[in-house]
Amino acid sequence: MTKLGIGVAGCGSTGIQSVCQHTVFPDECDLVYTAAVMDPVPGRAKYVAEKFNVPHYYTSYEELLADPTVDIVTLASPIGVHFEQGMAAIHAGKHVHFNKTMTVSTEEATIMIEEAKKYNVKLVSSPGQMTSPALRRMRKAILTGEIGIPSWTIGGSEGVLLWHCWQPNRDLGEGMPKIDPTWYFKQPAGGPIWDCTVYALHAMTGIYGPAKRVTALSGQRYHDYEFDGKHIDSEVDDSTQMILDFGDAFFGVVYTSLKGDFGNHNGFSTITFGTEGRIMDGKIVGRNGEVQLYDPQNLDLKFIRDNMGMPHLNDHQVRLGESHIFEDINQLADWILNDIPPYGTVEHARHVIEIIEAAYKSAETGHVVDLHTTFEPLPLERL
Repeated sequence: MTKLGIGVAGCGSTGIQSVCQHTVFPDECDLVYTAAVMDPVPGRAKYVAEKFNVPHYYTSYEELLADPTVDIVTLASPIGVHFEQGMAAIHAGKHVHFNKTMTVSTEEATIMIEEAKKYNVKLVSSPGQMTSPALRRMRKAILTGEIGIPSWTIGGSEGVLLWHCWQPNRDLGEGMPKIDPTWYFKQPAGGPIWDCTVYALHAMTGIYGPAKRVTALSGQRYHDYEFDGKHIDSEVDDSTQMILDFGDAFFGVVYTSLKGDFGNHNGFSTITFGTEGRIMDGKIVGRNGEVQLYDPQNLDLKFIRDNMGMPHLNDHQVRLGESHIFEDINQLADWILNDIPPYGTVEHARHVIEIIEAAYKSAETGHVVDLHTTFEPLPLERL
């Protein structure tokens, strides 16, 4: 069987977790293998290549793109360079996987989508949230009226910036410098919305379809962080509340906060209330009775396999960190090799980017901001 070579741009925590550790044993992957890794930090790419049995390593992105064994480039680099690196990969004839988010502007996303069509390359962006059977089941419940008329929904993320300061996988050991998370705290591409609230936004819009308008309040509660004895002066908002208008008086609340635990958000999902039921705590309770989607107290391998949606991964890979991202990359490979469309479409990713841009604009101006992009949510037959 043909396998596609992955070129990993960035040997930080995401690049290692989402690709290299999954392909260290070549016979575990049917569609892909890691062909090359690249990182500008001296010694890091070499270290990662040797540790994970990767044939080639580079310190420059240009060398990675010139490698003929690289078919797919996965951008595990800071979000602020995704546009520049994505365009370069497209022009080199490489298919591209974007770790969230695809870009930091709707305009950049549109340019890349159009450019990819000209060069006949395929793009996929994480997070492909609708890969999850649980989220697809939620969408089916909405489309079939299982909880009546949806009243409102809420989802979000918390504690993201603090998490990056003590993430254990930032310590590579063996004399290597720790993976510095400073860029997460700097403008224009840092902050928890671009990094983690994208999961809730992809889930909510995946279930309910494109939003029409956004209003938001946003600000910075905490300014000083520390990583490995180093002070980090944060520039990014860490407290944001958005209201998404889906039309017909149905609204969604999306948040990010320093800390908190509102309900149950396994997989950065959503809580929804309707006129005849609700979706929360891992279950649908509607007019047709109760449907248990998952047990919030038992998030074991069976939960991941059955509800997160990773059909291309074996049991060992499912247990590993960032396995959902590796699944998105495999879906890109399946699309290239077998013409099977992925769940993580760039049109959906672009719409989420516009929502984030609109939220910041609304918070700055005090006005509701109209949205102009759209995407095709999953039809009933794919659920």
